[in-house]
Amino acid sequence: MFYYDSRFAKSFILLFVLNSFFITLAQIYNLPKLFDAYWFYSFFYRESMLFCTYFLAFCLIYFIKIQWFQKLFLACVITLSVLFFLINLFMLYHFEVTLNDYLVSVALQSDPRESKEFFITYFDLKFCLLAFLFCVLFYLVYKYARALKQGRGSRVILLVFVLLLLFVTAAHIFKFRPHYERASDVIYNTAVAVNGSLKKILSSMKEYEKISHDYDAFIKDLNYTQASKEDQIQNLVLIIGESAQRNLMQIYGYKLKNTPNLSKLKDEKPKNLLVFDDVISSRATTYESLSQVLSFANQENSNKEWFEYLNLIDAMRLGGYKNINISNQEKFSIFDKASTTIFGRSDEVHWASLSSYFENSKPDEKILPLIDKVLAKQYKPLFLSVHIMGNHAIYYNRYPKEFAVFSEKDIQSKFGKKTRAEYANAVLYTDLVLSEVIKKFQDTDSLIIYISDHGEDVYDSGEEYQLHNDVKINRFMVEVPFIIYASDTFQAKHPKAYEKIIKAQNRPFMLDDLVHAIIDIAGFNIDGFEAKRSLFADDPSFLENRARKVGKSAQKDYDKELKNQLFNTK
Repeated sequence: MFYYDSRFAKSFILLFVLNSFFITLAQIYNLPKLFDAYWFYSFFYRESMLFCTYFLAFCLIYFIKIQWFQKLFLACVITLSVLFFLINLFMLYHFEVTLNDYLVSVALQSDPRESKEFFITYFDLKFCLLAFLFCVLFYLVYKYARALKQGRGSRVILLVFVLLLLFVTAAHIFKFRPHYERASDVIYNTAVAVNGSLKKILSSMKEYEKISHDYDAFIKDLNYTQASKEDQIQNLVLIIGESAQRNLMQIYGYKLKNTPNLSKLKDEKPKNLLVFDDVISSRATTYESLSQVLSFANQENSNKEWFEYLNLIDAMRLGGYKNINISNQEKFSIFDKASTTIFGRSDEVHWASLSSYFENSKPDEKILPLIDKVLAKQYKPLFLSVHIMGNHAIYYNRYPKEFAVFSEKDIQSKFGKKTRAEYANAVLYTDLVLSEVIKKFQDTDSLIIYISDHGEDVYDSGEEYQLHNDVKINRFMVEVPFIIYASDTFQAKHPKAYEKIIKAQNRPFMLDDLVHAIIDIAGFNIDGFEAKRSLFADDPSFLENRARKVGKSAQKDYDKELKNQLFNTK
């Protein structure tokens, strides 16, 4: 066996140690920093995959018996592993993420000047010292590693391999491997990142080319007016949350006090904070929902792709507004490609996180200094869109430890106590972020609209944890918060618009028509805009009579089939 050969044994031990460090660092930064059973199970699974993969690979190469090929294989694997480890160490040291397709895409799309500035900025003495120490460690591991002799030791390592292989095989067959397991070695992780980056760059280029082509076609014969100076809102802000269900929020009557800041603001300044109680999303997934929220596509005209319609960002630009987007979501994802592409049409796009995986995302507070930077530029009028992580599962990864206020003892429902407590904590953290955003705009002519892309079934329909999907769509997956903050200055400068907002608080509304509501309140007109579809329409008859069909195939009538579903309010 290969572990009797000194070169192979040394190389195997070195690679196992090197990749174990990689897995440990990746686990610490890529999973919540809660060292629970799931964390250790995920770690054990990845270590098992690492051991079995290299064991089988080394066995195969060893039995080939071609000396030059064996030397080349070992040299390449060790060299690449050390190089990619140092690259990942650099990313973890500076950005707290491992190498991913987004970071590879940034590197591939950077020009030499940007690359030079990047290296000058981030390559410091501390990192160089840390990298040097790891290199010394790996050298010592290789130098003092020894091959096994035939006997008990060799039988033990073979037994370990067999047991781990059985575990890994069973985990795949019976599907109990960790849900968020990522690559177990640096070479594979790098290959996946590069491959994913190339695919997504090509996909994004094609999609962006399509939307740019359509945009040019739209504006060729498009009729539109810009908002007058009197109607322009200095700061029109749209905050899009994630997986927030209004029934699980204190401000909507939930028993746990998980929106203390918003609830206090509502009590103290009821004219400023307006809560809408009959708004739903049209779809139960981010991609499907936001493709309609951010464009003129809706449930009635879904026969065409969303990018064949004018989008909100381009409409706001034509209406005279400066478009800025801030996002704490992952940049590349099949689940939010529509929003990424549409927000990419903004004049400026700022990312709070460099991760391409949502479990790596930073706390939503990271958007606050980015908002400060935007406000410092004093754009007027400004349309600021903000996309936060909100309540994206896994919930306990959405908030810092100090926000773990609620526990199982606070949940009186029969099912999912721990999960529902974590969801409540995530709402509590979002409440803080929203209140901090409001403070930044309270003394200016500002209107802030907060929505969620869709809701979430957190054991609300029974003993099953449904989350959100179109297949089993129910009321909890589509009932979302819709909250507006209108500053005192906004109320004074735009009394007619404010009056329209006040009158609309109890109207039935579906978010696939949000673009009409925003254009209405922004004070301009454009082809495709239908005043009757606006939440703030002077005549609400269309909204009151519209059949709110939800789901990918518009298969469920919310008001007739879903609205009266029973749920656990505890």
